Amino acid sequence: MWHAFDIMRDELTVPASLRDAAPAARLEYDELALRYFSDKSGPGQWPAKVNRKPGLVLRRSVDTDALLIDAVHRREQTVMHQTRLSLRCRRDPWRTPLEWESEQHLGDPRSPELPPTQEQARFEGGQLVRTLAAGSRGESSQTYRIRQPACLYAWWADFPLDASTTLDQADGWFGDNLTWTGSVRSEPGPPPGRMRHPDYCRGLTCHRLVPRLGLPLEFWVNAQGLVVYLLEGPTRAWVIRDQGDDA
Repeated sequence: MWHAFDIMRDELTVPASLRDAAPAARLEYDELALRYFSDKSGPGQWPAKVNRKPGLVLRRSVDTDALLIDAVHRREQTVMHQTRLSLRCRRDPWRTPLEWESEQHLGDPRSPELPPTQEQARFEGGQLVRTLAAGSRGESSQTYRIRQPACLYAWWADFPLDASTTLDQADGWFGDNLTWTGSVRSEPGPPPGRMRHPDYCRGLTCHRLVPRLGLPLEFWVNAQGLVVYLLEGPTRAWVIRDQGDDA
């Protein structure tokens, strides 16, 4: 079975100084999306055609008990989809999201025909309440009874390096653009030695989150806890582009 390390070879190259670094206050990732690839050997097989666009900027503040995240997530592969969010998490093994605010734009943010979708959410006492509003269309609320929620952006910003091997399952998963997909399962990923092109992941550890709906997510993390790659199947990936302390 093909893997992103097999297909997106040049695009996944990261300088050693960056792939070995500790996570800083600002993390920037590019999104890679496979446009065309032939799985049959021949003169037109390589290189694969891959779109590379700015994907995600995370700004994070970490202390002993809490994790604060501000993020801008852009998807430009087809229609522009942009999410701005502020997220507060408990710094427990699951990085439990406690509350967030977000604003999503689909298409041109300046278009009056597509008002932004705004959301506020809060988790307390086993209950998560999400309130959404879109322009003049009013508000709607959704309530989830959840034992343990988890959120993609919290793991991205502050990967639980010490606890990831002991976790089992969260019954509430909020993934890409805070999309709800039910439960998620935590499991170890493949060791680098099993990959066909181990140079891309040498010195990294893979951990997988498997949502009930959607493709497994592979977090390739260095010894400092920096997510160097986030892979979603063989055709979509995010790769660290830059970081710094100018939060």
